[in-house]
Amino acid sequence: MDGGSARIYDSTTATWSETISFSIRGAEKFLDYSKILLWKTDGEMVEVDAPAVVTSTTIEQALYPSPRNTIAKAHIPDSVTNISYGTFFGCEYMTSIYIGKNVTKLGGDLFFNCSTLQTLTIP
Repeated sequence: MDGGSARIYDSTTATWSETISFSIRGAEKFLDYSKILLWKTDGEMVEVDAPAVVTSTTIEQALYPSPRNTIAKAHIPDSVTNISYGTFFGCEYMTSIYIGKNVTKLGGDLFFNCSTLQTLTIP
């Protein structure tokens, strides 16, 4: 399967997201597989060491002092195994995210209010 589209169910509000597209393919090439890479809406790239569990605090620390709604794209490396509840909550301008192949747990409301999310890549 190369990809398709999906809707994400929010169990807290009992609602479905708009349909988003996703692709499943081999690992993409990035400069450093141990870093979370964030691309901001102004084109700037931000890197942060990736803990095993990524939280909203991790993302906020990476962006400080910029607000989290400046994220346009995100790459979660293979070293991450868990993305916790609400990590990308309110990242309203994020259009794409790559989730590393070793992530085995995704928290609820992960993409809540990510209204422009178009691509979710899972290798």
